[in-house]
Formats: sequence, structure tokens, C-alpha cells
Amino acid sequence: MAGNASVARLIAGSIPAVQRDIKDTHVLEEADETDVPTWEETQALQTEWGELNAKKKAAAKKKEPFDPADEARFTEVNRLISLRFKKDTAMTLEGNGYKDGPAKWYEDVKDAKFLGQTITVHQKLADKLAEAEKVFLKAVGTEKAPAGGWTRVSSDLRGPGQGLHSYGLAVDLKGGTNPYLVTPSKTSQGATGEPLKRSQAIQDIIDRAVLLVLGKTPDEEKFGEAPAETDKAKRAMLSYDKLEEASNALETYFTLVDPTKKADLDARVTAIAAKDTANRTADDWPSPTTEPRSGPSPPRRTGRRPRRAFSIWIAAWSRPLSVLA
Repeated sequence: MAGNASVARLIAGSIPAVQRDIKDTHVLEEADETDVPTWEETQALQTEWGELNAKKKAAAKKKEPFDPADEARFTEVNRLISLRFKKDTAMTLEGNGYKDGPAKWYEDVKDAKFLGQTITVHQKLADKLAEAEKVFLKAVGTEKAPAGGWTRVSSDLRGPGQGLHSYGLAVDLKGGTNPYLVTPSKTSQGATGEPLKRSQAIQDIIDRAVLLVLGKTPDEEKFGEAPAETDKAKRAMLSYDKLEEASNALETYFTLVDPTKKADLDARVTAIAAKDTANRTADDWPSPTTEPRSGPSPPRRTGRRPRRAFSIWIAAWSRPLSVLA
């Protein structure tokens, strides 16, 4: 993982960064303005692109040459669609209050470092990621990064027409390489460096919190499973709901160590007695004589999106909470 000082020096310009030639791929030249297709024309071009692409793949599969005329048309269709997307990029920037034009915007899209990985993003995002890196590094302290680093980047800057990535305002991190994922298994440990013992301890804490606070057994909560919803968008939102539910349960669970919460703890233990296969009494749960430990706040949502990853919060608690395992 790159240190904060290195990131700061790179952003300040004292470390050379390889700058992609972004202008040609993202900024519409004045000479091309007259060639920009309308949206109706673009839709037809996209249909044509699909047909030509299918023909090209079929030729490749048969190990036959692609028709030169089709190849030339394919190149032209790509060019025209790209011009439309470049135009839309300029309109989107202006519509969002950026008046200096695309050329100026993309001057600030450059290579930077995040957790040891080189990424191509806009300076606005680079600054936010630098802040996030400081929080993360503080949370993990002196813990050694797993082999290959703390994370992998699968996608940063993309061509026009591909969402926030097109503006250098998004970066994809491979979740499967996060060593703090709560997926206790030897497979996960081998692939991500996620310590099995720690991961299992965290999972056990979550299971106990969900049981005591929500009255749900691990089989009922199914924390590690995605919600049973076929619609992707709805499933994503339900996943956030599920994470928030468990996170809130953990927050409540940790408050029960407060001696003033003894009556609440007793009531909860009585309520889940039939589901608690360990037959625990109030004395077997977090001790009321133990002072609650301080730590970062759990994730909260603004609208329908969580502000911070549940796994990061769990990671920060992993060592101090191991005493409850």
C-alpha cells in the first residue's frame, strides 16, 4: 500500500505520473462537430454496430477474413458513435455547472496512486481517495498488507458514454481481494489473504448480535447470502438493507455492555431463549461490567446509498472485538 506522503507528492507533481493521451478519446474537436449524429441516428448506428460486430465474430469463429467493406463501415460506425458520446460528455459537464469545457476537465484526469495501485482518475476523486486511504491506514495500523497489496483495481477511466468512469470520477475495486471480507473459508483465505480465524470470529459476533437484537438465528438471517430477488437493482438495494440491519444490530449489541442496559439485556435473553441453542443466560452475553469500546460509527445511508462500506467498519472492530469471540 502506498503511504500517504507518496500519494501527496504524486498529486503535488513531484513524482512523475504517466499521463494517458485522453484528449483524442474524450474531447470533441471543433472540426468533428458537423459529423456528430443525432440521438435518433445514434440509435440506428448502435443497431448497425451490433449487426457488424456479430458478423465479425462469426468470421473470426470460422477463421475467415472479415469483409473489407464491412470492416471500413465498422470503423466509421465506431467513429460516429464516439463523436456522439464526446458531445454528450461536453453537454453533461456543462449541464452540471462546469463551464471550462471538456479539454480543461480532462487536463485534471491523470495517473495517481491509491493503496499502492496506479489509477487514472480526476483530481477531485484522487483527493477523496487520498482521504479514504488515510482513514483505512489508520484503521489497520501496523498490520501487514496481504500479498499483492490491500486491493486490486479492475477499472478506472473508460471511454465516453460509460457513466462516471468516463469522467474519471469512478474506480472499481475487486471486492474479492479485500482481506476484510466476512466470508470465513479456506478458499477466501487463500485467494484474498483474509485470515480465517479472524473472519470466523467476526462472523460469530455478527451472528450473536443478530440473534440477541433481532431475534434471528444464523439460518434465518443468512448474512453471507444475497437476497432472493431476481431484479438486479432491487437485489442491490435489498443487500444494502441487509447490511444496514446487521450493522444496526451490532451497534445495539455493543451498547448492552453498559450496566444501565442490564434490564434490556435480560429481556432480550428471555425473548430469544427458544432460539438460543447455546442456552445462554444474561451473564454469558457481553458482560455488563465491561466498558464499551470506542470505535468508528456504523454505516449510514443517504437516500438509498450507504456512505461507507460495512466491511471497513467490521475491519476496524476486528481486533478489539476478538475478546467477545
